[in-house]
Amino acid sequence: TFVYPFQAPQQFVLMIVKRLFFHVFTQDLLNAILLIVACLDDAQLHDLFEEACEAQLDVLVEVHDRHELDRALALDLDLIGINNRDLHTFDTDLNTTLNLLDHVPSGVTVVTESGLHTADDMRLMLEQRVSTFLIGESFMRQPSPGDALADMVLAATRKRAVAWLAGHHDGFARDRNIAISRQHFQDAAGHFSRTTHEFSEFLASDTSLH
Repeated sequence: TFVYPFQAPQQFVLMIVKRLFFHVFTQDLLNAILLIVACLDDAQLHDLFEEACEAQLDVLVEVHDRHELDRALALDLDLIGINNRDLHTFDTDLNTTLNLLDHVPSGVTVVTESGLHTADDMRLMLEQRVSTFLIGESFMRQPSPGDALADMVLAATRKRAVAWLAGHHDGFARDRNIAISRQHFQDAAGHFSRTTHEFSEFLASDTSLH
């Protein structure tokens, strides 16, 4: 009979995760992790969060409802993910993010996760000052995920991109009605995409231009 050397198998898993943190930190293999509040009790959440911070990893703490948000905000975090997908039913609703926004303190960056499929979905979030996105399924279904991303952001932020391009491309300075191409947009986005924060600010700035 095998006996776990801990009170529960979960503690064994947590020990492995802690050792993984140490390994990836010392080997410089990654710089961020995702903690899903629905999968952890308060003690586990706090323990893993502190271990990750000690390893100098950025931590995205994911929530789905107000109760999970309140639990997450007990941590000294600056990044919160709001999953629009209910992990119990797998239904998605973008109102999940919109309904929780007022309960997120200023200074905490909101990442809206799942359920974003169109430029209108992205524009909806940008209008609410949410400019950081975690989108997987809708891009992975495309033959070229990178091009699909560029097209979505271009469509959602066209006026903002044109305003930037007008100041950086002679053709746009002369004629703002010139057709904007994916490459033009990638030039604009590339200027701001040295860090996620700068790219998010590019998307969020001057919402009247979206």
